[in-house]
Amino acid sequence: MSTQEIRRFPSWFVWVHGILLVSFTICTLTGLPLKFEWWWVSNLFGGHDVTKWIHRVSGVVMTVDAFGYAFWALSKELSSGFKGGLWPRFSDMKEAFGDIGYLLGKSKERPLFNHFSYLHKAEFWAGGLGIFLMTISGFILWFPRSFGGVVIESSWTIHSWEAILALVAIYTWHVYHVHTLHGKPRVNTVWLTGMISVEELKHELPGEYKELVEKGEIKVSEKA
Repeated sequence: MSTQEIRRFPSWFVWVHGILLVSFTICTLTGLPLKFEWWWVSNLFGGHDVTKWIHRVSGVVMTVDAFGYAFWALSKELSSGFKGGLWPRFSDMKEAFGDIGYLLGKSKERPLFNHFSYLHKAEFWAGGLGIFLMTISGFILWFPRSFGGVVIESSWTIHSWEAILALVAIYTWHVYHVHTLHGKPRVNTVWLTGMISVEELKHELPGEYKELVEKGEIKVSEKA
C-alpha cells in the first residue's frame, strides 16, 4: 500500500477547524447548564455569572472564526467564477440521487465525488445557517433591553434548541461521516494535518483522484 499523501486543506485550515471545535465545545459545556439550570455544573466554571461570560466569549470566538472562513470560501468562489468549491450546484442534486441509488442497490457504482461532495456542502451550509441563527439570537439575549418580549422569547427558543440540534449533528453525524464512512472505521487525521493519503482520496473522492492523476499531481505508479 502506498504511503503517498497529498494536501487536501491548507495548513491554516487545521487551526481554523481546531478553534471552531474548541469554541463550539466550550459553548456546549457552558450553554447546557444555563439552559437546564444545572447549577452544580455552573459552579464548576465559577458560578452562574462566570459561566455566562465564558459562554459569550467562546461564542464570539466561534462566530468570528466561522464567518472568517465563510468569507474566505466565498471570496475564493467569486475569484474562480464559482468553479469548484462549496457553492451548491445542480450537479449536486444529480450526485445525491446517484448516491441514494447506489446505497439502495440500484446502481453498481457511486458517483465520482470531487473535492467537495454534496455531503460536504450540505454540512457546510447547514452549519453556517446554524451559526448565523445562534449569533443573531445570542446577540439579542446578550442585550435584551433593546428588544421586545416576543423577540426575546423567540430568540431563547431558537438559540437553545438550535444549539442542541448542532450538538447532536456534530457529535453523531459529522463524526460518523468523517471517521467511519463507507464502513471503514478509522481515525481520519486530515483535520489534524490537512493531508490525505492517495488510497483514501481514491476511495472517498474518486473524481478528484482521477483529475489529479490526469494533471500529473499524483504519480502514475500510484494509480493502481
